[in-house]
Amino acid sequence: MNGFYLLNTLLTSNLKAFYLLLGWTLLWKGLALWQASQHRAKIWFVVLLLINTFGILDILYLFIFSKYVRLPKNKKTQDTNLTSAENKKETEIPASQNQQNKTQDVNS
Repeated sequence: MNGFYLLNTLLTSNLKAFYLLLGWTLLWKGLALWQASQHRAKIWFVVLLLINTFGILDILYLFIFSKYVRLPKNKKTQDTNLTSAENKKETEIPASQNQQNKTQDVNS
């Protein structure tokens, strides 16, 4: 109970420090949560959301742990990209053949 009283006294006597600490924490927590969601790291997202360490865990996640998170492969996206690449190859006309087509159109 003494720790809560001390913290309450410190924060109410210095509101500027409180708002700076709040801004610091929200900035890092927001960045870390966004990064975790982009990496589809559900466990990290929940941990970062529930545990408040005044930005320390958030900073560690952003600069250390997020580099080791792998994105799950989306098979549907890979198949779509493969077929679009195959379609592109089929529809591409070599430059020499395209030039011949243009000269035939002009002569006609």
